[in-house]
Amino acid sequence: MSAGAFISIFILIIITDLVMLLLFLLAFVESTLLSSVTVFRHGARSPVNRFSWDTGYWPRGLGELTLEGMIQEYNLGLKLKDRYLSSGCEFDINNISKEIYVRSSDSKRAIMSAQFFMMGFLSSESLYPEVLFESLAFPSKYVLGDEKFNLYVIELPNTHTKVKVYSIKKKLDHMLVGWSSKVCPRLKEIFYEVWQTEEYKQKVLEYNLGTKLEMRDSFDTDVSLEKSWEYADTIQCELFHGYELPKNTNYDLYWKIHGLHNYTNSYAFNKEGASLVSSKFFKELLEKFNWKINNDFREKFGFYFAHDATLVGFLKFLNIWDGNNPDFGAYITFELHQENNENYVKILYNDVHVKLQECKEDCLWEDFQKIVAEKLTLDLNKACSLKYDFNVEETSVFKSSDREID
Repeated sequence: MSAGAFISIFILIIITDLVMLLLFLLAFVESTLLSSVTVFRHGARSPVNRFSWDTGYWPRGLGELTLEGMIQEYNLGLKLKDRYLSSGCEFDINNISKEIYVRSSDSKRAIMSAQFFMMGFLSSESLYPEVLFESLAFPSKYVLGDEKFNLYVIELPNTHTKVKVYSIKKKLDHMLVGWSSKVCPRLKEIFYEVWQTEEYKQKVLEYNLGTKLEMRDSFDTDVSLEKSWEYADTIQCELFHGYELPKNTNYDLYWKIHGLHNYTNSYAFNKEGASLVSSKFFKELLEKFNWKINNDFREKFGFYFAHDATLVGFLKFLNIWDGNNPDFGAYITFELHQENNENYVKILYNDVHVKLQECKEDCLWEDFQKIVAEKLTLDLNKACSLKYDFNVEETSVFKSSDREID
């Protein structure tokens, strides 16, 4: 045997031994999912405002979950069920109420989203073709033209085990509707404070000199910057459901007002605002994960159904918002894992892994707990009270801050 051949065989043996050693060591590294909490924006809905140029057909009325939204949520339930079951995280179907918690804002579209999601999550089999397995969108015209597909929707309530969906009145819901000034009056003042900034005044000036004029040409009416989101939202609903752009408008204008929607739906969530709208949820998240770590909690999955502003507030609270309004069916997931007796938190946004600025990768539980705890507002009732002396209700500048931004 030549020296070269001997060296090659020797190197091969070394590599094989190293691979075997690595596999041996990996066998002792145990990573388990202890608990998962997910917050969703509700599924696709009809517009919340009626305009003469809106050619969409909305048989369930304004602001309601559409057929596409129902199917979207069902498919999303199937998707997450498959993901968790494939990772070895199972639940006891006979003790669903102890292992799965579902909460929704007191909004029909959010409650229905929760119901259809759970139908998918607890379904024994997939009812729909693979081409429709999209969580954020799918070809609605194809769906509506398939009679067999529509029959599946009728049968959906018979395909799952019932799960309670908890909710409380909107005006009391700091957890999922904390962005509403009807829940937290202090937000009215935060809106006002933003409107006094040079940045906001410059935005209004640029809008009045450009986009507002285009809006007037397209819609034959004057639309303020604060009301432009209503037009962006209605067009978004139309496009999602397969309708064309309104006459006399174009995608360039749509993307401009869509960008303004991103801005007006988020500018109140500065450091204080984000804490006001997020503290109730994150306080409960910390409590649940703590209970799970201490083996005092059987719950494995928590599912919360809310609105776009809910998700924006939570994302800004953690400093991980990408500047874009969450789509229908968007969701943030917080997973508590244990590896080698060490706990850590993994965060996903629409199934994409994201990390906090304060952590190199996933946050160790102790670090995550500290990061979140430092941002919490503990006394929301006090913090949400009005600070100014004048009568807010008589101040016209506050009135548009009552809009339902979801």
